[in-house]
Amino acid sequence: MRNNLFVGVAAVALVMPAAAMAQETTSSIRGTVTANGAPVAGASVEIVNASTGTRSTATTDANGGFNATGLRAGGPYTVSVTAAGYPTAQVTDIGTTAAQTFDLPIELATENAGGGDIVVTAASLPNARSVSQGPATVLNAAQIAQVATINRDIRDLERRDPFARLDDSPTGGRAISFAGQNARYNRFSVDGVPITDNFGLNTDGLPSRRSPIPLDAIGQFQAKIAPYDVREGNFQGGAINIILKSGTNQFHGTGFYSYTGDKLVGDRTKPGPGITTGRATIPNFKIDNYGAELSGPIIKDKPVLHGCGRASARRSSDPRRSERQQCGDHDPQPDAGTRSTKSARSRRNVYGYNTGGRAARTGRQGRSRRRTHRRQPGRYTAAVVDLPPTPTTPSTC
Repeated sequence: MRNNLFVGVAAVALVMPAAAMAQETTSSIRGTVTANGAPVAGASVEIVNASTGTRSTATTDANGGFNATGLRAGGPYTVSVTAAGYPTAQVTDIGTTAAQTFDLPIELATENAGGGDIVVTAASLPNARSVSQGPATVLNAAQIAQVATINRDIRDLERRDPFARLDDSPTGGRAISFAGQNARYNRFSVDGVPITDNFGLNTDGLPSRRSPIPLDAIGQFQAKIAPYDVREGNFQGGAINIILKSGTNQFHGTGFYSYTGDKLVGDRTKPGPGITTGRATIPNFKIDNYGAELSGPIIKDKPVLHGCGRASARRSSDPRRSERQQCGDHDPQPDAGTRSTKSARSRRNVYGYNTGGRAARTGRQGRSRRRTHRRQPGRYTAAVVDLPPTPTTPSTC
């Protein structure tokens, strides 16, 4: 008995930290059913997602309350209440938010009042609302589609939060900081899974310089500053959570295309140092961004599918842009060999210290070196042999 108790306590101790760090991705609907101000016990409550056809059922308790959890965020949901001696009541157009509870009071009418079933919308009920757990900015798919963004960057959604600040300076990298905290202290998660910049290479907490998620794939966007839910943690600035879209019972899709190039860039400017004529030289370049989204049912009211993708094509004839810069749009950086050679030359010329040579395996430019060893009795020597340059073929994007 004592050993079983010890094993049980150990299992709970291992599970509790994992549960505390989990991020909520579903929503819930909680309500009370009353008639003339008195609670109605034993009423049947059915909750239907109008877009996917999924159904959840519940029964009211002695206080007339019900609670349906594990619902997919969004909706719209329709709640139907059936009780003996009362006509059926229906509440439509209920939109839920991830990690939040939607409070829904329902008042049943008596059969003596006459008329049939009663159908109302959630917006017409004064006390029907989502209960937030701290300051948060929530955007659904319809609101995201109306956000003005040139490069379709998720940072344009983050900046809509009142606590957010966009660093749009030339060296800022469009980093978003919340409540005055360092931008690297943000937490970015997709469906509750943290996806952050673990190496600290970017100016903010996002895993890439570009938007990591296409806007067409986002079903709900959340930006939180100080949630009091104990499951929210591992951040000091803002917590960004993305809920991906799900398929519906109807096939639909979207597509987008954007283009920019040298023909859309002006070349006239104020004369000054470097541009004395007042006309700048613009290199030939073209950038195409395009993507598509498709969703629909595999079986109606059963499994659904949703897919979204995007791509980008960049072409430039600027001789100052290296091949790496054209393919990955990165700043040109010298390779490790060039940096090592410059460092050794500086130590030799400035301080008179000879750091010796280096052995490289391959190289596109210059000569490669290979270290060979000769074994002699009683001694071990090493020699560096210069080899002719290795022929290479130009890589392509």
